[in-house]
Amino acid sequence: METSQPLAELDWIPRPRLLALRRLGIEALEDLLTHFPRRHEDRHEFPQFPREESDIPICLCGEVIKTSLAAGKRFLRQRYKRRSQMF
Repeated sequence: METSQPLAELDWIPRPRLLALRRLGIEALEDLLTHFPRRHEDRHEFPQFPREESDIPICLCGEVIKTSLAAGKRFLRQRYKRRSQMF
């Protein structure tokens, strides 16, 4: 594999990802290896939940304990119509 090889020739990169990379100006393997993002977020440190507003972005880590799905009236109405058509 040469660094000048176009990414389109690599079959392990999906087409949507190729298009996204092309928008960033990354078309060859060398471009991919030398690309540096504009910003970096350190996701190794999780500060405590902020007590007041701030313009500084932070990374929080938590655990989902309970979830539920609430259907709106429109969804229930469509479901009822489908069931009534079946009978």
